Amino acid sequence: MAAPLIWIISPDPDSRRLIGLNLNKREFCILEASPQNGLVTSCADPQLIILDVEPPDESGWEAASALRQSPRLQGVPLILVLADAPTASRLVPLQPVRWLEKPLAIDALLALVRESLADKEWNVRGQL
Repeated sequence: MAAPLIWIISPDPDSRRLIGLNLNKREFCILEASPQNGLVTSCADPQLIILDVEPPDESGWEAASALRQSPRLQGVPLILVLADAPTASRLVPLQPVRWLEKPLAIDALLALVRESLADKEWNVRGQL
């Protein structure tokens, strides 16, 4: 059975690499992109999306909104990585599984990935 595809979207290439390396090490398929890359129309559907929102840049929030407006991605679990605690008005329309505040704790992120994919057909217990 194929490994789950996880999109990692961040304006920071170092953040994408850090998250990607940790997930790739656990045999997940990873696709890394910046918020401006247009993943919504150009790639295979993910089983999970990790979105890093960097202030003061609004492109992360715009990317999150675009992901949720795409019919094929509306049900895909979304984990947000944020510099500051978000307001409810930002979170409610996006319906993220959860959000993590920076500095990013990789163990916490891996636990959220495992929880988010637990309802899927993949057995990820041994991978994390």
